[in-house]
Amino acid sequence: MYYWNQANFEGLREIGDALQAVPGLRRFARYCLLREQGLRKQAMAELLAFVADTSAWPLAEQRALACRLTQLHFDNRGVHQLVAEPLRAYLQGVFASWCAEHPDLAEPYRWLGILSSEPHHFEVALSFDPEDRIALGWLASHALNAVDFATHHLGESRLLGSLEDAYAWLERAMAYAVRLQPGEARAQFLEEIAGYRELLDAWRQYQTLPPAQSFPEWSREKAFGFEFPATFYYD
Repeated sequence: MYYWNQANFEGLREIGDALQAVPGLRRFARYCLLREQGLRKQAMAELLAFVADTSAWPLAEQRALACRLTQLHFDNRGVHQLVAEPLRAYLQGVFASWCAEHPDLAEPYRWLGILSSEPHHFEVALSFDPEDRIALGWLASHALNAVDFATHHLGESRLLGSLEDAYAWLERAMAYAVRLQPGEARAQFLEEIAGYRELLDAWRQYQTLPPAQSFPEWSREKAFGFEFPATFYYD
């Protein structure tokens, strides 16, 4: 049953086991355990009942719960079935109303960004808390993902989009990364940015040459040490 989805199922069981004894979260724990067993219909019934129960809680308790569950979701990104659509819609509603009532707080915008994957929410969070590490890290990753997308066919000597756009995304990633506090995350971002910058600089240089070699061949000849994924085409 686990196959490629092992991290998701194991995470559901671990979280379900950990939350079974927590008041107010027992239905959510049962959702996790039932989902881990592949009992989707029963699991969703528990989740809907959980959402209905918590919707009647005092507003402050709903907000605290929404923060707790979204933090759990953020910390366990491999458990992709943890926040199913009914729960996601409920949590987004809690944060959206919180933002409307207190538009000067970073916290609800940050968590709304995690649930929606909308960069705008993280930018707003940073306008109120410029050192929010989650917002900075998410935005740096988002920018690097754009660079990765642009360069992932360089093994076939193809850049997707323009070189100028790729450099612009790299600069955005750097702008967010340098605002993080010194530590492992900041160092990892800076190392990744340096690697992409070397790759883009090499591609820019390669573009000025006659088309005698592929980009991977030229890179190996120049001892750059880039790693290119293998590409297979099927008829």
